[in-house]
Amino acid sequence: VEEIGQGKYLPTQALLMSNNKEYRTKVVEAGGVDKMLEFLLQSNKPFDRILPPGGDVPCPSIWLQVVSNCIKDGFLQPDALAKDVQHKVLNNINGVFQDMSNFQERSIFG
Repeated sequence: VEEIGQGKYLPTQALLMSNNKEYRTKVVEAGGVDKMLEFLLQSNKPFDRILPPGGDVPCPSIWLQVVSNCIKDGFLQPDALAKDVQHKVLNNINGVFQDMSNFQERSIFG
């Protein structure tokens, strides 16, 4: 989770691609989704200012993909954790969607 918070691509991608529900659950319980939401909630800033020094996530869409997967039914266990994550994401992702749907400025992450 620390490396996800540092903007490292490999652990972020691992959470997205892992078939191991136990691994995914442990990463999410340790705050992995929270770290990605922290990045995503800064969608009004340029991507290169959000990514910490040494971070190598190539594009903010990877965070959106991971968060999207984490709110899908069955991706996380137990169900109580899945519902908590769904609730957290739905309550915190609004700013990103507003930035994405602002067709006048057409600016997200930069």
